[in-house]
Amino acid sequence: MKSMLVMALSLAIYACAYAQTPADSLTKELGEIEVKAAPVISKADRKQLFPNAEQIKGSANGVDLLRKLNVPSLIVNPVDQSIKLASSGKVDLRINGRTVSDKDIQTIDPRTVVRVEYHDSPSLRYGDAEVVIDFIVKNPTSGGSYYTNLTQGLNKGYHDFYNGLKLNYKKSEFSIDNNFQPRWNLGQWRNNTEYFTRADGSRYERVEEGMPADATNINNWTSMSYSFTDPDKQLLFVQASMYYNNTKHNDYKGILTNSDTGNRFMMNDINSSESFNPSLDIYYQRNLKKNQLLVFNVVGTVTPSNSSRKYTEFLLDDEGQDLDASTDINTRINGKSYRLVAEADYEKSWKNSRFTGGIRYTGNWSNSEYPELQQKYSTRWNNLYAFGEYWRRIGSKTDMTLGLGATHYYNRTGEVSNSTVFLRPKLSVRYRPSNASTFKLNLSSYGNTPSISQLTNVRQQIDNAQVSMGNANLKNYTTYRSQVQYELSKGAFYGYLRGTYRYHHKPIMEYKYWEGDNIISSYANHKNAHVFNYEVHAALNNWKNWVSASAHFGFNRYIMHGNDYTHTYNNTYWNCFAEISHWNWSIGAQITTNYNSLWGESLSGGESAHILVLMYQHKSLHFMLGCMNPFSDDFKVESENRNKYAGYKRTSFLQATQRLCVIGVRWNIQWGRKHNSGSKRLDNAGGSESVKASGKG
Repeated sequence: MKSMLVMALSLAIYACAYAQTPADSLTKELGEIEVKAAPVISKADRKQLFPNAEQIKGSANGVDLLRKLNVPSLIVNPVDQSIKLASSGKVDLRINGRTVSDKDIQTIDPRTVVRVEYHDSPSLRYGDAEVVIDFIVKNPTSGGSYYTNLTQGLNKGYHDFYNGLKLNYKKSEFSIDNNFQPRWNLGQWRNNTEYFTRADGSRYERVEEGMPADATNINNWTSMSYSFTDPDKQLLFVQASMYYNNTKHNDYKGILTNSDTGNRFMMNDINSSESFNPSLDIYYQRNLKKNQLLVFNVVGTVTPSNSSRKYTEFLLDDEGQDLDASTDINTRINGKSYRLVAEADYEKSWKNSRFTGGIRYTGNWSNSEYPELQQKYSTRWNNLYAFGEYWRRIGSKTDMTLGLGATHYYNRTGEVSNSTVFLRPKLSVRYRPSNASTFKLNLSSYGNTPSISQLTNVRQQIDNAQVSMGNANLKNYTTYRSQVQYELSKGAFYGYLRGTYRYHHKPIMEYKYWEGDNIISSYANHKNAHVFNYEVHAALNNWKNWVSASAHFGFNRYIMHGNDYTHTYNNTYWNCFAEISHWNWSIGAQITTNYNSLWGESLSGGESAHILVLMYQHKSLHFMLGCMNPFSDDFKVESENRNKYAGYKRTSFLQATQRLCVIGVRWNIQWGRKHNSGSKRLDNAGGSESVKASGKG
């Protein structure tokens, strides 16, 4: 009851703040509400962005096109081709409704893109996604295409090589893709001050002065797929993929000074991990009479993995020479996890309304072996989710969506099991006083479950004073979310004001306590957490066919009520983007500041970065020169823990993003192309979770 009252009060404040916004002239609407002259067309549950000829011509692939479209709250990195939200929330990327990775977006030829759909208040069918980006592309019926992206670091061990081939014959398409990303000898270090308060109230600190250590990893992703598309009847898609990650080094070293004794130590924290992730994805869509649709999707994955950590502290004499190893900790974990996702959806549309319903089963099984501890652990986690959602237009200015989902969660760790049923109601109301203005109200709640790592209560020694372990008795918890938004789309301009409030009831957060001479770092269900977020966004989309620019500002307010603590934190962040394009040239700049977040007692710092990029196009070839943080050699990420027994203040540095300069060549060619339309509405990610050796990070 208390949480609902807080939510209602928050909504009332938001409503008063926006109630004075003037309305423009009225417009006649056809089907769902839309404005055909605007660069951003607002639908009931999404926005449609239509790229123009200049944007298509100047883009080498789908990632470039997405960046030029200035999608709200999205950060698209032109150097490493990554796509993420400023808030670090989940972005669900899709092509014709099928969930894909940012690697797949790179293979899109911009000339095939009909539109990009942006869901900022996703339907219940999309699960916990905060934003959904769906590329609607024309489906080729002949010919083929080849795409390559060769990115080479000029001053760092940084490479990104992508190759994709697609062949089409009538209603069939065959494709093979590979992305190889080696990174090596990228120095990293941290400055870390840890403070400890004993049970008797005495206090001491351990200060780590970091020294450059090695960061080396290799990622390789390969997929083969087949699709059969009959646009008016059915779509079949089958994909086999393999993702391989080998983090050879994720190391830290430095000099530790103990304020209690004055002793100095040489510290080495050596970490490595390796995992394989083969998966099989089968999707089938059937179009029925009277605007009906059936969708089936099954995804299976298996993930064998291993990780290791070797932590040592060598006592130093007055001359800085090693005397002996006062601390020597070895941790290895060999694991294998399995994941199965099976889903079926049904959709029925009428002239002024639409119903969507579905059911999804997700099963996870994980087995972990700890050789040094001579322990084995198994975890089972699964859920069954069913939902129904109904959208209806009410008059010429208003539409509303009502939805209800129900989830049965079950997890079992060792001999401890937990079973919970969550209801997931949703209410969305949209009011359009004119063809340019839109007011939105969204109310929802959803369930949260502990991760496998949080449930696995094997003791892992971090250093000579700290132990990490999970808690098999953790309970699922509920989050309540309310959001109001006003947006304006007129000519080349698009902007919005948004306020969001989240209330987490009995959330899972970190919990520390003394046990003998060790600090135990574990997890527990705490009282509650409040998160307020306010954002303003303004953008010019391809103004005068030369200029695209956007500015995004936000403010976060965190209030954490733990079982034995209360912490608050405020954070202001912003990101800006500008690009000038003409005569086959384009120059762009992007600046992003820290999006910091407080959860429990841990403050996680975001990344501040500035990027410059110069591009030139010659027919199907695109050349790129990009620099990340060219004016700074002090790239860092700050974090903090506020626990009264064992907290820290930490600054991490990574040379990979300090004055990184790369050159890139992107080539996207087609031959013998004819196109048809077809769309896949649904897919499920195939990644599995594994347990890794715990460290300080």
